[in-house]
Amino acid sequence: MTDDKMLARIAALLRQAEGTDNAHEAEAFMAAAQRLATATSIDLAVARSLSVAALIGIGVAALGTGLHGRPAVSVLQLITLAAVGAFVVWASRRLLLGRTGYFTWFAIGFVAIWEGAKLIPTLLHGFVLAATPAFLTRAACVVCLACGIGLLRCEDAARIGQNSQNYRRRKNIHCPVCLH
Repeated sequence: MTDDKMLARIAALLRQAEGTDNAHEAEAFMAAAQRLATATSIDLAVARSLSVAALIGIGVAALGTGLHGRPAVSVLQLITLAAVGAFVVWASRRLLLGRTGYFTWFAIGFVAIWEGAKLIPTLLHGFVLAATPAFLTRAACVVCLACGIGLLRCEDAARIGQNSQNYRRRKNIHCPVCLH
């Protein structure tokens, strides 16, 4: 549902609450409007939680696979590890500053699935070829896959990002770090 449709439904429910003489009906309309209004904030909280868990899983997975073979780690492994680390920092900054949108949710979900898919053999075999402990690597695999799929399945990802920007605009919230 788009923002305009949701706002129209909330406004209609509030008008109905004001227009009725029955106190129980008015209370029911107000409760329905409240549920509808809080649904967006719940969606945003779920997406942020999934993103934070996915970023932690991505970091653990990248460290486990990137540092495998120490002390003879190749330059390509270090470059790959640095790229994934830069992505985690970028995505974390976007989450902390509240500048999320469809691209941010999609990128985090895609990278989480990618890193989780690289670790699927750790779930299937008895041995783990990673620089992190086996239980941590397996947990990172499951977390990456689950959170990545959850973020990509979030049909309202564009609406979530748009609503967070609209919320900041309506409440006149400015970012103290970047001063806008």
